[in-house]
Amino acid sequence: MKKLICTVLALAMIIGSVFAFAACKEEKKVIVEAPDGYTVYDNDDISFAYPEGWTVTEGSVVVIVNPTGIGNNITVAYSAASDVYEKMDLNSFNELLAPQLIASGLPVNNPTVEQLENAAGVKITKIHYDTNVSGIDMAQTMYALNANSKSYVVTVTETEADPVLVQTVFETLKK
Repeated sequence: MKKLICTVLALAMIIGSVFAFAACKEEKKVIVEAPDGYTVYDNDDISFAYPEGWTVTEGSVVVIVNPTGIGNNITVAYSAASDVYEKMDLNSFNELLAPQLIASGLPVNNPTVEQLENAAGVKITKIHYDTNVSGIDMAQTMYALNANSKSYVVTVTETEADPVLVQTVFETLKK
């Protein structure tokens, strides 16, 4: 009888172990659920939804452009993680970033800086300003966040106003 109980307990432990190890198997999950008309950009650190049909060009800076290749676009850039964006306000933007943008030929008009949290609970610094390049008016909205050991800046550039695009990137941005 003791042998039977020991055998049953041993089998139960083996079967339980198999199920426990099976539950530990990692699966790649879709990080963002894209709304209709959108698809997902995912680089393993961050993810967000962007319009279907747009082209993603990988590089040191990722560029996501509409089918025409001109106009509205999204860029993804990163650097070593820091708390610069987490602490940024309008004064530090005007001291740190605005001079760099102006020096690179992007005049900065009507800047705003907000510390926000999206519906997914991701803390994001939102920087928005209007600019003009070669006579083309545009708005740029930068979403900055830290993920793993990097600081990411996802910039939505609008040559034609598209508040749905800007809001969709914000709401779906996850790390």
